[in-house]
Amino acid sequence: MFRAIAGAWLFGGIAYADVGANGEPIVDSRYRIDLTNGPLLATSRQTGLGGAYVALGEGAEGLGFNPAAAALRSPFSTNDDDYDLTAGATFPSSLRNTDFDNNGKRGFVYNTFLFGTAAGLIQHKAWGVGATLDLQQYALGSVERNGQARDGTLRLYRIGAVFAHSFYDEQLIVGGGLRVVSMSVVNDFFEAPLLSMAGVGLQAGAVYMPKQYSVRFGISGRTAVSSDRANSDTVLMAGRTLHIPESIEQPWEIELGFAWQLGTRSLNLGWHHVKTVPKWLINADRKIVNKMYESDTEVATRLLRVRNRQLPRQKVLVSVALLVTGSVDNAVGFESFLGQTVERSGEHATFTPRLGIEAEMIPNWLQTRAGSYVEPTRFLTSSSRVHATAGLDVKLFESRVFGLFSEGTAFRIGGFVDGSRDYFAWGVSAGVWR
Repeated sequence: MFRAIAGAWLFGGIAYADVGANGEPIVDSRYRIDLTNGPLLATSRQTGLGGAYVALGEGAEGLGFNPAAAALRSPFSTNDDDYDLTAGATFPSSLRNTDFDNNGKRGFVYNTFLFGTAAGLIQHKAWGVGATLDLQQYALGSVERNGQARDGTLRLYRIGAVFAHSFYDEQLIVGGGLRVVSMSVVNDFFEAPLLSMAGVGLQAGAVYMPKQYSVRFGISGRTAVSSDRANSDTVLMAGRTLHIPESIEQPWEIELGFAWQLGTRSLNLGWHHVKTVPKWLINADRKIVNKMYESDTEVATRLLRVRNRQLPRQKVLVSVALLVTGSVDNAVGFESFLGQTVERSGEHATFTPRLGIEAEMIPNWLQTRAGSYVEPTRFLTSSSRVHATAGLDVKLFESRVFGLFSEGTAFRIGGFVDGSRDYFAWGVSAGVWR
């Protein structure tokens, strides 16, 4: 009985009629879209580590892997309040001739598209809140409504909103929140979307990072998100009928991870902010440097910056993870929907193992990464494929950028590659050196 109830909660939904056999045209709206992404669409560091990031959960970029990242404080943070932002984009030129969704076919049905991602977090003491946004946008060409034809755009949004809190002297961090999926067909000429459908689900995660050991454990889980029924069964597009699915679904996910760091620098340094600096040390340093006019906060901040500069940099970080993704009944892939040809997707749960290694080859100047992950196929017409990933970051210079950053902030530039059968992606990155 328990297994039946659990299965209904995780996989839940309503019964759907058979969408048809592979290769047949889609002739009505009695089907779903499986919104599972196969390859990594992530930052330079995450991709270089093969996506093994659920146990690390660092920065705004970690929010998409583990909601607990919202409250995981950087050891380089010196104040009660802090924030982090990240953004990226993938353009057609880098993916047009690849088998992006691993369905056994190269190329996209539509060549005019954009994949974008953004995330941000705000932290106050032991609390943190964060948000993520993933966008897929496709140009559909001429779309008709009430006898009028205008160029239409299909937009698919994945939105996350989370909060988190740290416990036991920042050794356990727990987070949770909502995730939303939404699909619409829009045109600036029309007052309302031609198509609009959305659904809401839950997500939660935790990171355990004991200070006496240089290891971390991470876990995250997300319930399935299924949209409401579409407000239209069909859309007339470029002289043909686009049959709109009864729903779109992001399947449930569970991810487990473990990270272990070797070297003189501990993985779990802890968060040392200005209020943790002893008063006697502040007074002693004020006398030594002969700056009696400085406030306690100014002295403490300077002491922490000196500490951060003197932290040992040598390390070898090993991170592993396993992602389990649920099934979706009577579904096709997103590209199948755009092409209006049946390609069944998500009939069974899939498993994605991940592995990443990071080393600071030249202390305080060069970080390198290598990783791998197995991308399971969601289709009957293809098979799993192994990805090899690599990346690096190079330290550039220090700057306050017109006072927007604190003194001593250093910046970096980097890049990554991700290659597999019928797939190759690359990118560049820039940001703050950590």
